[in-house]
Amino acid sequence: MSPIYNETENKVELYYTDGELTDVVFQRVRGKEELPTAQKRKAEVFVREYHEGIVSKWNDVQVYKRKPKFEKITKKTK
Repeated sequence: MSPIYNETENKVELYYTDGELTDVVFQRVRGKEELPTAQKRKAEVFVREYHEGIVSKWNDVQVYKRKPKFEKITKKTK
């Protein structure tokens, strides 16, 4: 997953231990500036709230070669 904000971008890695999300790590993307700190915080809150759906859709695309169902998220994160 790569959150993009204006001309900045980061790669996000999710780490699980025993099926529980333990860490969200932001990595630099070569040739791009990093997200501002405020946007990183917002992205981390979003990822922590929706990580199950993100991983499920990633598996659908990468493992099962299925097109994921579109999901529009309209509620604000905590």
